[in-house]
Amino acid sequence: MEVHNNKKLFRFQVVFDGGETALLEYRWKKGDMLLMRTYVPVAHRGKGVASLLAAAALDYARANNLVVQVFCPFIELFIQKNPQYSDVVRPANSGA
Repeated sequence: MEVHNNKKLFRFQVVFDGGETALLEYRWKKGDMLLMRTYVPVAHRGKGVASLLAAAALDYARANNLVVQVFCPFIELFIQKNPQYSDVVRPANSGA
C-alpha cells in the first residue's frame, strides 16, 4: 500500500483497486499542519490503513520541520499509542 500526499486536495491518501480512497485530510494555519479527519472505506477497515496514513502525515511533518495540530480523534489515539510522534504535535492549550 502506497500513501500519496495529494497537495491539491490537502490529503494523504491510499487509492485502492476499484477507485475507493482512504484519506487523512489536512489544512494549514499559520504554518501549522492541521490534521482534520481520517476516512477508510468500510471494505478496507481493520487492516491498518488509517495508521499508515497517520504515520505518513506525521513523518512528513517531521521531515519538513512542521508543527501539527490534531483535530481528528483517530490521530489523537494514534499518537497516544505511538508517543515517538509527540514531538511534532502542538499541545492543545498552547494558545497558538
